[in-house]
Amino acid sequence: MTTLYIVRHGQTAWNRDKVFRGSIDVPLSEVGVEQARAAARRLADVPLAACYASPMGRARETARLIAAPHGLEVAVEPGLMDLNNGQWEGKTERDVAAEWPDLSALWRSRPHEVQFPGGESLAVVRDRSSEAVVRLAARHEGESILLVSHRAPCRLICCTLLGLDATHFAAVRQDNACIDIFQRDATGRWVVRLLNGVDHLRDVKGGLLADDF
Repeated sequence: MTTLYIVRHGQTAWNRDKVFRGSIDVPLSEVGVEQARAAARRLADVPLAACYASPMGRARETARLIAAPHGLEVAVEPGLMDLNNGQWEGKTERDVAAEWPDLSALWRSRPHEVQFPGGESLAVVRDRSSEAVVRLAARHEGESILLVSHRAPCRLICCTLLGLDATHFAAVRQDNACIDIFQRDATGRWVVRLLNGVDHLRDVKGGLLADDF
């Protein structure tokens, strides 16, 4: 069966401080590196055929650490790029709520209706991430592959594979360095085997930072 191992990148300082990241290339923190190493140990015995990551350094480094035990190089996949938060990038959640109170409230309640000022919408990210998953799954039919991305694309990919639309975005939790596993059965349907798996992070000090939205 074709199996997708979907991993959200490890923690960054901006994850901890609740700063919007998007297209800004924020590196992994020390905790994030340890999270990625823990994910690598968890997936060390998986027969991965290929590893793909968002162009962002935090995703590529997470993927590199996971791919290393398998002797694989990380291929950059633009479709896995993070949601572009536009003018919100580099600002804390508190700053955004003060400057865009109505849009910030909408993002918390109905995120699928938000168009980020100068950025993207969830619909755009869903389209490009879904296209990437379909294309890569077809390329590696019958194999296991790793996809390393970001919170928004990971949530949307999970929704797509489960046959859910973007209105369910906030219902799919994706903690830093979590692992999702989907397998395609004989009917062509994607079956979830693991969602937001974080057991491998239990021994990482500071490694469980809740994705509280």
